[in-house]
Amino acid sequence: MLKLILILLFSLSLHSKDMIMTTSYPLHIINQEVIGNLFESSSILEAGKASKDFEQNTDLMIKLNKVKVLLYSSEINENWIYDLPIKNKINLTELIPEEDRIFLNETDAEDYFWLDPKTTSVVVENLADTLGKIFPDKAADLANNASKFLEKLELIDALLEKNMANTERMPILQEDATLIYFASAYEFPIPFIINEIPEEDLDYEISSLVETGVGQILLNEYSRGIDKYKNIIDKYTLDASYINVYGYKNKNYYDMMLEVTKIITVLYR
Repeated sequence: MLKLILILLFSLSLHSKDMIMTTSYPLHIINQEVIGNLFESSSILEAGKASKDFEQNTDLMIKLNKVKVLLYSSEINENWIYDLPIKNKINLTELIPEEDRIFLNETDAEDYFWLDPKTTSVVVENLADTLGKIFPDKAADLANNASKFLEKLELIDALLEKNMANTERMPILQEDATLIYFASAYEFPIPFIINEIPEEDLDYEISSLVETGVGQILLNEYSRGIDKYKNIIDKYTLDASYINVYGYKNKNYYDMMLEVTKIITVLYR
């Protein structure tokens, strides 16, 4: 009986797939499209969870034994990845050509490139190439998967353009750099970012913006109810919308971007 169990375990180990893990859920759903069924995919953080919420646990450390590559996006907010025993760590933001990359300061260290399908397309193409060099026997399959995903991203881009055709490109008032890539790609002005303005200057900056007709504020879902933003909303009678920058549970990339589109079109209808 013991011999049979050992044979079964050995057989399972032969067919067990290596894992490519991501730090956050949006990276996970992008990664799934690229790797298909070639590898397993898993996210360290659940959908909707911010990088700052990371806590090391026993289950994660066990799972890391199968991980061959870790994908992340921020050198600052995700600096905890350096403590994880994984040889291959790929910063997806660095796959964006330098001339197209939007450099942020330490206040807004998170690069939410995944909220822009145009930039995501660039990342996907380069990710398939990068993984193909690590796993040369899978390079052709990775490139094929990426090609199919790029077609989907083109459809998402076309859908966004169509849904926002009658949307006024009003300045986006937001707490951090959530939509900085999206805004750049779809021509929404970002006059300033709340978290980058010194507290003594914030009242003047928001007052000046509101005087131009801006009456909306876009916040991250995990900031809902924070007194700082509640006070701003009340003081300037702003309409608040919330976006879950770390993804929506059980949604693929296409469905996540439908949520983003819905929020933007409602905010600027």
